Amino acid sequence: MPSSRRISKVNGIRNKTIRWDELMKHDRVKYGILIVILIISLALFAVPVTAADNPWGTPMLESKTTVPILDAKGICGKINAPTSASSYVMKPGKAYTAELTYQNTGSMTWSQANGIFLGPKADGLKFTPVKVPVSGEIKKGKTYTVTFTMTAPLTKGTYYPEYRMVQDGTKWFGTTAKWKVVVK
Repeated sequence: MPSSRRISKVNGIRNKTIRWDELMKHDRVKYGILIVILIISLALFAVPVTAADNPWGTPMLESKTTVPILDAKGICGKINAPTSASSYVMKPGKAYTAELTYQNTGSMTWSQANGIFLGPKADGLKFTPVKVPVSGEIKKGKTYTVTFTMTAPLTKGTYYPEYRMVQDGTKWFGTTAKWKVVVK
């Protein structure tokens, strides 16, 4: 036998006995209708907006735009300084010309307009404290040689300057070039 509960008089309404199974039956209907309305609403709002309907001019839910990929492969590099068995040898405070050649293996064209530079990392900051911008446009598959000046630190010792391609304010990408330099 279904359970029932007596509800007391509230605001002038007389006492009434409500069967819980009847109440639940009505709630199930109410919740069912709400779920159907929710599903229909989601289906209506999930339709991709066309560029004509969208004030931003592009589809909001589905984009066919590909994100350009930044990548670089280090090809070769050298410093115009004397070498020993496994390192370059520099005199303190003296400037040397260095070259690094990279191949653009990504889909984005490298240019100053796209904010592409060769950047010093780690000990590289002691030799070249600023980023070196690329010149011209380097498209996918093309190689580019960055020529820059490295000035040896005044403090003698062994250093490992590193350089890598960077999109300014965004991310480092590609192969990191690393040399062993003895300043003496």
